[in-house]
Amino acid sequence: EECQHCSSVHLTEETYLHHFRCAYQGVDSDFRAGDELICPKCRRRLSQFGHDYDRPGVMAKCEACGHASSEPSVVFHCLDCGARHQADAIAQRDISGATLTEQAENYLRAGQAFFGPTQRNLRFSDLPLEMIVALNRAARAYNETKEPLALAYIVYEKYAEASAVSGPRASVLARRQFFESMIETIDATVTIARGNTNDFVLLHATTPINARPVLTQAAQRAGRDIHVDLGASFRIFGAEDISG
Repeated sequence: EECQHCSSVHLTEETYLHHFRCAYQGVDSDFRAGDELICPKCRRRLSQFGHDYDRPGVMAKCEACGHASSEPSVVFHCLDCGARHQADAIAQRDISGATLTEQAENYLRAGQAFFGPTQRNLRFSDLPLEMIVALNRAARAYNETKEPLALAYIVYEKYAEASAVSGPRASVLARRQFFESMIETIDATVTIARGNTNDFVLLHATTPINARPVLTQAAQRAGRDIHVDLGASFRIFGAEDISG
């Protein structure tokens, strides 16, 4: 995907918000006021996804020239000769075989160790950097005051299936909407982080046992707000499961 205006590939995506009461639509950052969502048009607070507002789509913004579009250009660049072709001019063919890269093999090994029956401990190397920082602080508080913590690792077991049926863009948007809607319904102090394929929620001052019904209820509510079944499930870890 590249910018329709300058052909740059440095694009970022932002979701559109639609405020039901005044019908205003704008990008997410226009509504952000600290931790709250405030409508730029009528200045009312948006508190509940699906009731006050929804997220009807995404916008691709070019970081090079600032141009924004809901549909960026899709092109193919040949890695051998540098030729550039529009997506609709490219012929398709089936590939009957493939090999895994070293990175993919390492990911599979880490995943097996992470979820395998012989090792239940959580490893910091599996987490996004911002979650590592937050988890270090929470672990320090646990060691000093025994304040509990619960880290939820969100797995989207049907994500590949949803992408094949609804398309990659719809699946990306559905995952984002699900995660944001779920977080908005959790009545607890949380730290969140998004990974490449999974999302993470750290619930402060909450045990894993108490966290599970909270997360389950939030996920059920969030699931009703999206039209794509991602098969979201949780793996929850407590302070005793953390290892460096």
